[in-house]
Amino acid sequence: MTAEEQRKAGEIVSSLAKKQKIGEEASEEERDPLAEQQLEIERLLKKIEELVATSINLDRQIKDENEERRKLLIQAFNEIPELINNPFQIGIKIMGEFDPKIFEEQCKLKFADDYEVKAREMYSLWEERLRNPDWRPFKVVTTIDHKNMTEVDEDDELLRELKLEWEDKIYTAITRALKEMDEYNPSGRFPVPELWNFKEDRIATSREGINIVNSCCEMINCS
Repeated sequence: MTAEEQRKAGEIVSSLAKKQKIGEEASEEERDPLAEQQLEIERLLKKIEELVATSINLDRQIKDENEERRKLLIQAFNEIPELINNPFQIGIKIMGEFDPKIFEEQCKLKFADDYEVKAREMYSLWEERLRNPDWRPFKVVTTIDHKNMTEVDEDDELLRELKLEWEDKIYTAITRALKEMDEYNPSGRFPVPELWNFKEDRIATSREGINIVNSCCEMINCS
């Protein structure tokens, strides 16, 4: 190889080396912003995780406080007679219980003699059934928005017999008590007290209960 050829070859190698270096520098320049973006995303994700964890803890704390407040309200309504007779009809409903008078009314129509005895027997029978955790006349159905929900199984043998033998009023009372029992205490199957708005036939809010307590305190202080 002549000196001229060597010079040209050296220039080519030098040129290739420069191009490679420029390419590597360009690659580094391209990578740096991407790396920064990745780090920023990771920082944001970590911040979001921290915020979510904080939110969950706050929700749990608020829920615990609300449950404790409700327990105290229920206790107050149970122990302070003045709270019961309020114009807003806020009081305590025992979820999972039904009024024995419904059997008394129906037995009075159906049986001429000893209807009270028959009513007590029927009440005791159905109270025992309601509290039996092995009797679960429920079925799971899928809603239009593809969510599963539990409802009373009307094809249950005992409920079918009840519906055929007695008026709808009794059937409605029993199935409602069943739903309440399943919602409030499905495993223990014993009634649970709940703050209730009897005027509107719904669960009373804690605020409604607190308002009644405050009104009662004002009346006591004024008297």
